[in-house]
Amino acid sequence: EALRFGGLPLASVGLRSRAIYQTAIAHGASAAEWDPHSVAAREIAALWRDLERRLGLAGESESPEAPVFRPRTRPLVAPQHEHA
Repeated sequence: EALRFGGLPLASVGLRSRAIYQTAIAHGASAAEWDPHSVAAREIAALWRDLERRLGLAGESESPEAPVFRPRTRPLVAPQHEHA
């Protein structure tokens, strides 16, 4: 609220605290790479669309629902723990 009061621009999209952000980062990926169909991936895509619009880049995405990051060509798999 203080930022809004100060007249600073705020994104129209808020990011929530989600476990997938930590999980993806721990595996060197983004939420969109880890699970492209997750709520977190949609949040990031919406934030990116808001930034594109604000920066005058709107319309440069392939589609309004295009993911921010392209999924990796190989699937991400959680590492297997070795048992002694």
